[in-house]
Amino acid sequence: MKKNSVQIFVLGLVMSCITVSSFGQLRDIGNLLAGGITDGEKLMKAYLKPLGNAMGANLSSGWYSTAKTHKLGGVDITFNLNLSIIPSADKSFDLSSLALSNGATGKAPTFSGSRNKGPLLTYYAPAPNNTYQLAHYNTPPGTGLSFLPSPMLQLGVGLIKDTELTGRFVPSVNIGKIGSFGLWGIGIKHGLKQWIPVINKVPFLNLTLQAGYTSMSQSANVKVTPDMIGSVDQTTAQAANWSGQKMDLKVTNFTANILVSVDIPVISVYGGVGISSSKTNLGMLGKYPVPTFGSTSQPSVVTDASMVTDPFHISIGSKDGSITKPRLNAGLLFKLAVLHIHFDYTYANYSVATAGIGLSFR
Repeated sequence: MKKNSVQIFVLGLVMSCITVSSFGQLRDIGNLLAGGITDGEKLMKAYLKPLGNAMGANLSSGWYSTAKTHKLGGVDITFNLNLSIIPSADKSFDLSSLALSNGATGKAPTFSGSRNKGPLLTYYAPAPNNTYQLAHYNTPPGTGLSFLPSPMLQLGVGLIKDTELTGRFVPSVNIGKIGSFGLWGIGIKHGLKQWIPVINKVPFLNLTLQAGYTSMSQSANVKVTPDMIGSVDQTTAQAANWSGQKMDLKVTNFTANILVSVDIPVISVYGGVGISSSKTNLGMLGKYPVPTFGSTSQPSVVTDASMVTDPFHISIGSKDGSITKPRLNAGLLFKLAVLHIHFDYTYANYSVATAGIGLSFR
């Protein structure tokens, strides 16, 4: 079992590297603004949808490994690795369903889709006696990942009246030229067994109500210049600075569950049923080239007037940016004195596999 605990920790580090490298895929997303802000919003929502959903699913998981709460002053420190599974249906999107201004059709990869570039999108400007090309680019490739890992560190503390407070945290870390990542969360677990006659007499059985809120912030550096979209840069040096481009992604999740577990000295079997509600907000910061018609000799140019600054802040998901889904969870906890190792699986729209290792002093 000690060997397994080391393997879980090493796996967590490996998966963390996968998460970090996948963020680098977002560097080319600024190209999606070349056809204008309206089309850019539609394309970014479709492309990033599985990233927001997968992150939200991960944030809803790993809160517990038993329905049993700590005694007053009891403490546990746990390292969790949550692995959300991305449905095949969310690995591509239909361009025609977005009703883009250029009438584009075909299938394009989402963040989790094929590693090949998507269809070539071309935008034109009508002019006297002719039509001129303004911009062209391929939609960005996906990561090819069928899952998305999220590691996190968690602390639980026992309070009075069969109540436990939980905090989770990953410090904001700069990931070189890629961007940054960090999260925090707070949760509570309260024993219900104490309030129910007959059930409160059953040994080894625990029944609790659990709720938790997590906020994750991710920043990814973006790079798009006029030449990358087939345009000529006619901006002044003072006006345009393409180096400050950045994408800010914030995912928040609230989950509430009823938990039940059977706890004996060496092993616990636990499960939960509840809801999970996630919201994803996307902000594009910096200056971005948007082409305009220049002349017949240089039809596609980017000027001080055509470029955009901090183009938008949008929600990704349903109409209000929030997605609420039911969830079912089941798992096993192995207890070796103070060393605890647990595994569980959550069935939902984006299902999640969780592994964790920690020290518990109840």
